[in-house]
Amino acid sequence: MPLNLPVPWATPRRLELDDAGVRFLNGTRLTKSLEWNRVERIEYGPMEWHRKKRTSPPGLWGGTAYIRFIARTDLESIRVTGFDYQVKLDEIERVIHAIAETTRLHSVPVEKKDCLY
Repeated sequence: MPLNLPVPWATPRRLELDDAGVRFLNGTRLTKSLEWNRVERIEYGPMEWHRKKRTSPPGLWGGTAYIRFIARTDLESIRVTGFDYQVKLDEIERVIHAIAETTRLHSVPVEKKDCLY
């Protein structure tokens, strides 16, 4: 799943998922990796601002989402947010459906949650 920044000169960032695990790459450089046996759960869902704390115009961040591969420790966990990478919820849901068999084989629960900021 490519997570390209909207800046033309920015290095493309990718989230790669396969039978071995999850890898987050910045260009060709591996930034984080996580084997499936270390993943405790996957959370994903829409990201929304608290109504009283909104500092941007309504609708500016509409449709953004997040996905978290939560490991035993926070340092190992991988988090991808729509605020940073312009990821939409339907893109993340396609990823979840694509890895459904892998997560089932490794007994990794997948949970959809709203994330409020």
